[in-house]
Amino acid sequence: MESDLAWDQAAGVLEGFVSKMLHPRFSTGGFLILFSACFLLLSQANAANREYSIEAGINNGYTGNLVKDSSDRKDTYSNASLRMKLYPLSMTQVTLSTEYTYYSRNFQLSNFQYSGGLTFIPTSSNSRLAVYVDGNYKHHKYREPNLAAGPDGRIPRNDFPTEDIDATASLSYRLNPALRIRMGSIFTSTGYSTSDLDNRNKLQAFAGWNMSLFGKFSLDVEGGYNYGNFSYVNAYHTIFDTLVTPTGVIKAGEQYSILNEGRLKSYYISPRLSLSLGAQTGLGLMFGYRAFVDKDSAAIVYGYSTGYVSPWANEYDGNSIQARIKTYLVPHLITTVGAGFWNKSYLKTFEQKEDPRFGRLVISTLYAQDRADDQTRIYLNVQIPLVIQHSWRLEPSIRFDYTHNSSSIDVYRYNDFSISTGFNFQL
Repeated sequence: MESDLAWDQAAGVLEGFVSKMLHPRFSTGGFLILFSACFLLLSQANAANREYSIEAGINNGYTGNLVKDSSDRKDTYSNASLRMKLYPLSMTQVTLSTEYTYYSRNFQLSNFQYSGGLTFIPTSSNSRLAVYVDGNYKHHKYREPNLAAGPDGRIPRNDFPTEDIDATASLSYRLNPALRIRMGSIFTSTGYSTSDLDNRNKLQAFAGWNMSLFGKFSLDVEGGYNYGNFSYVNAYHTIFDTLVTPTGVIKAGEQYSILNEGRLKSYYISPRLSLSLGAQTGLGLMFGYRAFVDKDSAAIVYGYSTGYVSPWANEYDGNSIQARIKTYLVPHLITTVGAGFWNKSYLKTFEQKEDPRFGRLVISTLYAQDRADDQTRIYLNVQIPLVIQHSWRLEPSIRFDYTHNSSSIDVYRYNDFSISTGFNFQL
């Protein structure tokens, strides 16, 4: 308990210091402090004769739609990060990182996170069988935890901070030099600070294979099944516990009294193509299909699922296609151009409301609508890798990103243009 309290106090002090350091007037100073910290850590690492890797970065940007909805909220931000990788054994990697993001207009969304992870690969690179085990913990804390809710342009309430845990275990086997198969599972858990939302746990099982042809063409196919907890209403019951509809479909305008705990099930398949276009250019194509199981018999809580704060933002079914070209044709530059299209059908969401007729809370789907989105995104990223001394690298970068989202619900129709510049320093 005392060590936890000491860590929380230290994290609080660091958060306050970094928040001041990352104010737009202090971005340069913040980067210099991070640079100095990395240099000192590297000196100690060399003195101890151990394997270390240190990376520091600072990023400044502008987004034309912070919350990804029709409120069209603009903001500028600064971000600083520090990551250290340690290799105590040849088969083990330990990762420690911290990151702070400061928003100049919506400063209450400024957030601090720290994380740690362990990766274990007990098999050699020459072995046909490869074993991979990975676990990570991340704590995410916002400046103001409880914000007012509503689709009126205000950033909605969510349960901050969050604590995320994930664990991955996988096996792969090389059948021949050009073909490898794999299988594994991933467990993720997200904890919320209050009882308004239950902790979210998800288990994913996956399998796939990778095939190389002629040294220039690669095909990777993966499929998986997801299984996780969520809160829902039974579509067959109203506040009177009577039958609503023989098909058991959630209906807008109905009220339900029983909130159940159930399992959210979905599956996916994702083929990926990689092709070499000469010695300095590569093309990547990725297709995706995702689908829920029995989604019409339940709806999730709570409503207003914006892309920024909702725990359900990544739960949808539909198709997607993405393309990316990465090239070194322009001297001293790494240029990446990408585009993607997604069609997404979401689960219905609902809210808990006080019903004056009964003097108690009821589950209302008055505003629960079918939400279907079509999203198009294009981006350009330019990196300038500079070798300073031996393995020391400084990499300035600039990124342009445009997103157009059309939706069956007005509040989710939006455009977003963002631009960011960054400096990444690696030791």
